[in-house]
Amino acid sequence: MGRLKRTRLRRNVQATEETSSELMTHFERWTTVIGVVITLFALGVSFMQYRVADLQAEAARIQIKPAIQVRALSIEDPTTRFMTDRKIIISNEGGPAYNFDFQQITWVELDSIKLPARNNKTIEKIVNSYFIASFPSELIKGELSTLIGIDNNKKMYETLIKINSLDTGWLMTQPKTIIKVNYEDSLKESTEEYFLISGNSVHRMRESHATSRWNKLKQLRDSREEFDLDLYQSEDKLKEWLGLLL
Repeated sequence: MGRLKRTRLRRNVQATEETSSELMTHFERWTTVIGVVITLFALGVSFMQYRVADLQAEAARIQIKPAIQVRALSIEDPTTRFMTDRKIIISNEGGPAYNFDFQQITWVELDSIKLPARNNKTIEKIVNSYFIASFPSELIKGELSTLIGIDNNKKMYETLIKINSLDTGWLMTQPKTIIKVNYEDSLKESTEEYFLISGNSVHRMRESHATSRWNKLKQLRDSREEFDLDLYQSEDKLKEWLGLLL
């Protein structure tokens, strides 16, 4: 009888120990899971803090970044009421723009219209001194520079009428201008931007396209094959010049 009690007691103790072991195993598993969750939560909080700091830094950078704007205007002669001149205003409506500089190229396109369709071509010519007056400022905000062409709109209009009315096989389009601007922001980061101007319309150009377009026009300008509005005011001069293009 005593032996049976001792046997049952050992079994109870063993069962208790097994139960305690299982509980301990479950506890350790839950402790591990909770530890992983806490670690992931901490990582999430750290990431969010980093992201917030990153967004704050980006917002601060945007606040100090210059915002270059270009406007094209026609100037009316108060006597004749004709739009004789054209003006381009370059301004900065954002953060300070340091070491501001710009270049500009104006050109026209001539389309052949009498050749067989398979031989039709378009020729680009740089317009010499279309904008002959530039008024840079020492400002880092507001109006940075103004370009004015004296009587350029009037001369170009008259030239277009003459060329397009002559029986030469050529039609000329209105001039276009590309302006290339360079500047630095408050963090000394350099930026290059391009603007395409046609009439009074201004478009900011994508850098990938603008760079190749600018380089092509610059090569054309450097070749000195320019169109001079003052030189070709007479019909005879225009006919002679257009005849050389064929």
